[in-house]
Amino acid sequence: MESPTKRLKTSLDLDAGKVNPVDETHLMQEQDAEEDVHSNESLDVGERLCRWLEANGAELSKLRIETYAPEVRGVHAKDPYQAKDRVMLIPLNCLITVEMGKATEIGQKFLHLEFGAPKHIFLLMNL
Repeated sequence: MESPTKRLKTSLDLDAGKVNPVDETHLMQEQDAEEDVHSNESLDVGERLCRWLEANGAELSKLRIETYAPEVRGVHAKDPYQAKDRVMLIPLNCLITVEMGKATEIGQKFLHLEFGAPKHIFLLMNL
């Protein structure tokens, strides 16, 4: 079964003709990593997220995801750690930030509007 994220990325591929060869290689690596993660739909959502992050260069070996209820999860340290220890590393290409949403064309149009949860609105601009 194809993931909703993959379908959305395919349907919104507005810049397909403008891909730089270097970016194309990176894009192909990301797609391969995503396909590997989505090929095993039996995995828990948290496990799939961790595998996707690690396939894209994240370091999560000191953490685990606990599931409290079907839609409720938390991140826990596997072992105690000291101040200034690096607990995780998430590559920039895996992040979606409020600032990224504000920088989009539609985000710029929404800057002057007031929302009940503005951060959520700007995060959604990247999906």
